[in-house]
Amino acid sequence: MLPAIDTHLHVWDLQANAYAWLDQASALLQRSFLLPEIAPQLAGAGVQKVILVQAANHLGDTDYMLAQAARTPWVGGVVGWLPLLEPGLAQAELDRYGRNAHFKGVRHLIHDEVNPRWLLQPPVLESLHLLAQTGLHYEVVGTPVHLRCALAVAEQIPQLPLVLDHLCTPRLGESWDEWRDLLAALARHPQVYIKISGLGTVLNKGALWGATDVEEMVGYALAQFGPARAMAGGDWPVALLAGEYGAAWANYRQALATLLPPTEQAQVLWQTAAGFYRLAGG
Repeated sequence: MLPAIDTHLHVWDLQANAYAWLDQASALLQRSFLLPEIAPQLAGAGVQKVILVQAANHLGDTDYMLAQAARTPWVGGVVGWLPLLEPGLAQAELDRYGRNAHFKGVRHLIHDEVNPRWLLQPPVLESLHLLAQTGLHYEVVGTPVHLRCALAVAEQIPQLPLVLDHLCTPRLGESWDEWRDLLAALARHPQVYIKISGLGTVLNKGALWGATDVEEMVGYALAQFGPARAMAGGDWPVALLAGEYGAAWANYRQALATLLPPTEQAQVLWQTAAGFYRLAGG
C-alpha cells in the first residue's frame, strides 16, 4: 500500500470550543472527535501523516489544533482561521501564528455565510493579499457557486496558492456542467490545487458508495489539474456520514489505481501534499 498524507482531517473538543454549525448537523457529529479516536485507524488506511483543517470561524479552533499538532508527531500541519474581515487583526494574528511551523494556511466556512460572495469583499481580499505576502495559502470550501469566487481570487491574487477542498462538488439540484467549466477555468491558474476528499457525502448513498461512484468526477478533476496539483483527504469525522474512515480511503485508492499509474498515484497520495504543506522530507 502506497503511503498517504491525509490532507483533510478535523478534530473538535466541545469542552474546549463552540462549533455553531453542529447545531444543524447530523446527530452523529454532535460530539467531540479527538485525535486518540482516529489514531488507531490511520495505519489500516495507509495514512502516515495528517493535516488538521479548520472547523470553526474563531481563533479558539486554530489554537486548539496547533496545540494538538505540537504534541502529535504524525500531525504535519494546521489549516487555521483568521479574521479576514478585519485586515489589521488578521495581520496581528499572522505575526503570532507565523512563528509556528505547523501553521500552513487559512480557511473560512464561506459555505455557511449568507453572502455567497463573502470571499470577494474588499477587506477579505486585503487579508488574502496578506496571506500571499506571508507565503501561506487559502482553502476554498463550498460548491460551484464558491468556485466563481475562487476564480476571481485566482485572477486578482495570482501569488496566493488556493486549494479546492472536496473538489467543491455540486449538491442536489446544482449543475455539473457549471462545475466542469469552472474547474477547467481554475486549472488554468497554476497556483490552484485540488483535494480528492469528502466525496462520499455528496452521493446520498450513505455507506453504500464505492470507487466507481467517484471515478468520473475524480478522473475529470485529475485531467484538468494533473497529479502534481492533486492531493487526497479523508474528511474525518464528517465523512462518517458516508461510512467508515478506512472504507473512504479504500474507495479513493481504488479510484486512483484505475485512473493513474503507480508513480502518479504516489504523487496524489504523498508527494504533492508533502511539498505543498512544506512537510519534512517533502
